Amino acid sequence: MNDGGLAVVRMKPLGAGGGGGERSSASGAPSGVTFSAPKAEVTVDGRLFSYPSHVIAPEMDQQALYDAFMPVNMQTFVDGVNVNVIAYGQTGSGKTHTVFGPPGILARAAAGELGDGVDQDYGLFPRGVLGAVDTVGKLHQEGIAAVLTASAVELSIMGNEDICSRGRRPPCGALRMMAQARVNGALQRSVLRSTRPQIRHDSAA
Repeated sequence: MNDGGLAVVRMKPLGAGGGGGERSSASGAPSGVTFSAPKAEVTVDGRLFSYPSHVIAPEMDQQALYDAFMPVNMQTFVDGVNVNVIAYGQTGSGKTHTVFGPPGILARAAAGELGDGVDQDYGLFPRGVLGAVDTVGKLHQEGIAAVLTASAVELSIMGNEDICSRGRRPPCGALRMMAQARVNGALQRSVLRSTRPQIRHDSAA
């Protein structure tokens, strides 16, 4: 399944965690909200929204969601084409759960608690990282040189923030931990580097 760059709406799974309106997810969809996955429609207080290309029911788990939308995007990325996966919505709507997983999962990954496999709660981003590292490992075995670099930046109305900065380390620590656990030898030391965004100022000679 390929979203073709169109909008995909995911109904937040029960107990997914997160901020803002999380309490509303404890008893299912908020009052006044209905949806049809087959028709790709969402109705809010009687107003019909039919713009989504897909509507994902809350019963679809993280692995099924990844399998439905990410393989084509990951292959495109490995082939050298930029790929953007954007989660948009109000606080508590499930963005973090979809992209990263439940609260605290990246801190646990950074601490080495989740090992080198794909944890069932991982969201699209950690699954994509592991998939990319595995692909690069296969290329390395075939004698093809490949380098992955990564940074993490949060964009918001308050400004752009380096997630690897002081006090926001778990995502980057998890990135390093997952990559280092999946590769070995020279590949482990050089293929994947988590780097903080830098601005270079070149003066005229």
